[in-house]
Amino acid sequence: MRAVRATLANALLKGEATSARTVEPLIDLFESVADLYSRKWLDRPIIDGAFSVHILHWWVALKSYVEAAQGQYRDASIYECFQRLALQYIQEDRTAKGMPPVSLEELNTFLRSECE
Repeated sequence: MRAVRATLANALLKGEATSARTVEPLIDLFESVADLYSRKWLDRPIIDGAFSVHILHWWVALKSYVEAAQGQYRDASIYECFQRLALQYIQEDRTAKGMPPVSLEELNTFLRSECE
């Protein structure tokens, strides 16, 4: 999965077009984690420790891809669990603490770290 994240981060930093083949393995992982959490099969501390930073930043990076897929197929349930959990992290970890939204600079720093 590290190689998938690095390839995708590199493409996004370069402004290259991304394909479903590049994007969807990562989104599928986050969708599965979020779905397991929504079913209470994973508890929040496990997800916080392993995925919170990644879910938050990858959501910001891939939000337009998810929204385009939802619109294309007229199905808001596409990646709905990932979206819900990411928005929950934004609310709890950023908005409620008075922190600004993830900036382009912060996102690019995160994406560069994913390339390492």
